[in-house]
Amino acid sequence: MFNSDKFPFTILSVHKLNFPNSKRYSSKKSYNTLTFRHYGSAEISYGENRVTLNKNDLTFIPKDFDYTICSEDEEITIIHFNIDNSAIYPFSYINAARPELFVGLFEKLLSVWKTKPLGYQYRVDALFLSILENIEIQSKTDITSRVHGHIYTAVDYMHKHFTDHDFSIDNLAKQSGYCASYFRRIFKCAIGVSPQSYLTDLRLSYADNLLSSGYYSVKEVAFLCGFEDPKYFSTAYKSKRKKSPSKV
Repeated sequence: MFNSDKFPFTILSVHKLNFPNSKRYSSKKSYNTLTFRHYGSAEISYGENRVTLNKNDLTFIPKDFDYTICSEDEEITIIHFNIDNSAIYPFSYINAARPELFVGLFEKLLSVWKTKPLGYQYRVDALFLSILENIEIQSKTDITSRVHGHIYTAVDYMHKHFTDHDFSIDNLAKQSGYCASYFRRIFKCAIGVSPQSYLTDLRLSYADNLLSSGYYSVKEVAFLCGFEDPKYFSTAYKSKRKKSPSKV
């Protein structure tokens, strides 16, 4: 929703609003809004885009953004604020993984804004920063979960196809939706070893079983494990196992 860079801001107002079933047009505003939807739903239309917002959704609407909204018995807490620099953040939304946390923060912020106790400006800013903190934590967690999900799907594919002679890490990266260099980096971060090392270990573990059976030559084992070149297989095996495959 926002990037990791801290930005200066000014809170302009905080409100809790209820909308029955209605359709309305919102023209461009000179400020940004951040909302938490307590219940109900709404469909926002802008350009050719349609987005449905539901209970527990957090929604950021940047300034100078015009849209049409169709509400269905919704209640929201809304924060109007300025970002005091030239940074531009796009319209975005996420569903709160811990809605009770955001309910508490938005309710406290609304209460402090309405009652304005001594020093309320600092409390308002602190609560807003806490909201931003938890949005970023969830956003980063969601990204990590998606990335790890893709990596474990790739690992499963490797286990099923590591003996294929046309198997390549570059193709696996492309299949996973990443460029090869980034795929190698996130694979190692998630699994602990490079994808090439993981692939080699799979092939050599299979080679151990085939060699110990006594039914295959080293050349045959190399081919059955996915190695095109028996010499490369022997070199890789010696490097990992500290002995020649012919000695197994």
